Amino acid sequence: MDILCEPETPSRPIDRTRYVCVPGADDRWDGGPFLTYAHRKGLLRMVPLGLRHLNSKHHEAGKEHVDEDEEIPFTELIHPTPLDEQHSIYTTWFFVGLLSEFLGANRQENPERPPDDSDAEGTIQEIYQYFITTDEVDGNRYLTGKMIHLLVPTIKKTVAQNADVQGRLDYLSKCLRLSSGMLSGAASKQFDRSIKFALAGLGELMAHVLQTGVALDQFGVAGLTAPLTGFDWKWDYLTQDSPSRQTMVAAGWCRSDLGRANSIYQRLFTAHYLSLLDRHIPGRDHSACTETKCQAAQINNDTYKLSHATEGCDCREFVVDIVKVKTVLTESDTYPILVFDPDDETAVSVQPFRPGKDEYVALSHVWADGLGNTQGNTLQKCQIARLGRLIEAVEDSVHASNPSQPRPKYHLWIDTLCCPVAKLEPYCNMISLTRMKTVYEKATHVLVLDLALSVHDAETLHPATLLLRIFASSIWMRRLWTLQEGVLAGSLFFQFRDKPIHAKSLLPRLLDPSDHRYWILWADLNEEWSRLNDLNALANGRSQDIHKHKMYRNMQGALDFRNVTYPSDEPICIATLLGFDLSKIVQASDSHDSEPTRAEKRMCELWRLLSQADDGIPARMIFIVDEPLSTPGFGWAPRSLLGDQDQGGGTRWKTLQFTNPTGAKFKEITSGELTPHGLAVRLPGLMLESRPLCAGMALHAWDEVLAAHEEDIVYFWHEEEDIWYRMIDWVDGGPGGPPRRVSRDMNGHEIEAARPLCSAIDTGKIALIKGEQSDDPYNVMLWLMVQVLKDHCDDEDEAMSGYRVRWLKKVVVSQVNALELYFLQTSRKVALEVAAAEVDVGTKEFVRVKELGNPESEEYKAAREGLRQKMKDAMAVVWKSDPLFSMVVERTISEGMEEYIWASSPKGFSHDRVAKATPMDQRWFVD
Repeated sequence: MDILCEPETPSRPIDRTRYVCVPGADDRWDGGPFLTYAHRKGLLRMVPLGLRHLNSKHHEAGKEHVDEDEEIPFTELIHPTPLDEQHSIYTTWFFVGLLSEFLGANRQENPERPPDDSDAEGTIQEIYQYFITTDEVDGNRYLTGKMIHLLVPTIKKTVAQNADVQGRLDYLSKCLRLSSGMLSGAASKQFDRSIKFALAGLGELMAHVLQTGVALDQFGVAGLTAPLTGFDWKWDYLTQDSPSRQTMVAAGWCRSDLGRANSIYQRLFTAHYLSLLDRHIPGRDHSACTETKCQAAQINNDTYKLSHATEGCDCREFVVDIVKVKTVLTESDTYPILVFDPDDETAVSVQPFRPGKDEYVALSHVWADGLGNTQGNTLQKCQIARLGRLIEAVEDSVHASNPSQPRPKYHLWIDTLCCPVAKLEPYCNMISLTRMKTVYEKATHVLVLDLALSVHDAETLHPATLLLRIFASSIWMRRLWTLQEGVLAGSLFFQFRDKPIHAKSLLPRLLDPSDHRYWILWADLNEEWSRLNDLNALANGRSQDIHKHKMYRNMQGALDFRNVTYPSDEPICIATLLGFDLSKIVQASDSHDSEPTRAEKRMCELWRLLSQADDGIPARMIFIVDEPLSTPGFGWAPRSLLGDQDQGGGTRWKTLQFTNPTGAKFKEITSGELTPHGLAVRLPGLMLESRPLCAGMALHAWDEVLAAHEEDIVYFWHEEEDIWYRMIDWVDGGPGGPPRRVSRDMNGHEIEAARPLCSAIDTGKIALIKGEQSDDPYNVMLWLMVQVLKDHCDDEDEAMSGYRVRWLKKVVVSQVNALELYFLQTSRKVALEVAAAEVDVGTKEFVRVKELGNPESEEYKAAREGLRQKMKDAMAVVWKSDPLFSMVVERTISEGMEEYIWASSPKGFSHDRVAKATPMDQRWFVD
């Protein structure tokens, strides 16, 4: 796997990629067109049907794939090709063949510029010579890709020499699509991961060649359309059970860092580089961390201690002049900064910040490293001296970058000394919180202190290593307070052991023309940096051109995997990011409020401010709620936007909810309005009700005909459109924990029920609100199930007309396909026959003895068994007389179901569930 770049000192040995040859097999690349290799070699059995159109023997002639292709079954899942043979075929096709294709050595079926046969064969020979080596010790042959990146200029030149450059780019794009599809979908689970990801690395590098060639106009033709190249090459490299993740945990990584990395970094080159970084940090214990939350970064007020700058130091604490701090805060509109004592390196004095006169460095630090103080405004004296040296290092760095200017002299701002502790000075603490945004905006520089960085020497590390240690493995990237501090900074330094590094200087250094592999890492890291820049524009009121949905999406993406010790701090930080008036957030709560109450009040105020900004709150906000606020009118609002709530759907699901819904009918109705009755949204929906199967029959007359069972799928019928839908509960369960069905009962309390969907519909007060539109009716879509409290909020006020509803649960809805529809209609038909014949006899008798409350009685057992037998007999008739039904059951459920399929009637059709559509712009007041 040496085609993938690696850090200076990998945490583990680099896997070598075997070159597997099957004795007697014709496994040398034949120089033919890449896309038709499976045809030439009789390997279509290994190609999934969905990729056959790319692999057609007529593809290069511009024709669609022929029917004969589909007549050859895809047998790999049932009768897989022997593993060594797979390895040999894949290596030949997707390494030698793909590289040969990009180098222009493969023959084309319709060549406009046919390659010279001798030149082409010479290129293929060189591929085998330079990229397949024999180990002198063990005698084995290995793939090596370390030098492939040196071919990038040659590949771009070769592409540019084509008469039809656009056509060549599109063809190469299809080659990459086939490679990605085969490696991800066709390779067996036993396939050698080293081979798989070495081939994937080549694919990702070649995709980069096409992307940058078009973007930088390197193919010599103006107006080229960028070909499709955004194929996935990372796949399961960093998923929860992957070997890579296991080795990273052993190398000191936090599980939540790995969850974040897998979610954010989409490129294989980045994931592999990360997997080789050692993460061991003295004093950091990640054994209690989860997939989404780092416990090592949390502080415990009862056990938290200030740290000394060096181990074994026993110096005393420096106590700041808190009277002077309070005076500055209460008697001016500025804030205190700290001036180092020229005669005592362990002391600082307090003075008010004077715009235009003073320059200072604001610290952004991780409290878990011991520089915070929850008990008072003090720091160890050795830390004061250390901070002075760090500020001097920043001064040196700035002066070195511009030696013609006088050496700067900076003062200091650190929250530990400049923000009065809340429990001791609540009023002054409130003032300091409202001015926090200005502190970081006006700072000449912001210096980040994180032990995860300061244990490494920057001078010895590649820019990629520095950036990934900053963005992917630092605690600083996981805390909410530090997010706003980094976003607001005009100049951001990160402190390593030997020196501070200016973040902005690192990214351009990845764009090394001599090694394009680092350009791929740049793409991932630039997205992180761009998110901070976008949020900076948002926080500073420069986001007028950013669409509201993108604004929320950027914010939510930045909040994923962030944590905060005190929940009441979250709305303050988010308000800062959105450029809101912090005083309104801070003043929403009182000093005597408990922490949960303070958090609730501040979060409600944040939503109020959001509702007043621009065109309101996105209507889709109602679909991301997992733990809503309890304040009346805010039952639609998430209690937290942080990604640490252990959602089974994954924290990134929240971010996706801020994308624009598809479908023209939705584009003009995507914002909500805050009202006393909840969030008013205009979205289409369905009203649901349960109906007896026959007149006089109870809804659940057959409940105990079957053994107790949990609800899995609920079907309902759209009466007006005559369409059947399936509905399942949105599963909310933490990664690594058992899933649970989360919903609220009719009183708003969270419950776990065996049949929550059916029980809710039976009340006759249930509606579904549609969360998205799709051109494909069979797409799975998220809906919101709500309880209808009142048909119209105010009959006298037309502006307040609509359904007043209570948020109950999220559900997933999709239209049933033709096979499933036939199964449903037949099962319901059997249920109707039994019900019509037995409503006055068998069913009525069973209900009567069931009400006696003695399920162990012989009378009860006889009545139940009699009804069960009638259902079995009715289904047996259908099974024998309708071969289509038995075929559908075998295809959609399983073979051997003849004896058990009768249960589908009492389980799914003891009564009907019917839906009626609301107007497309139906108004809902969701609480």
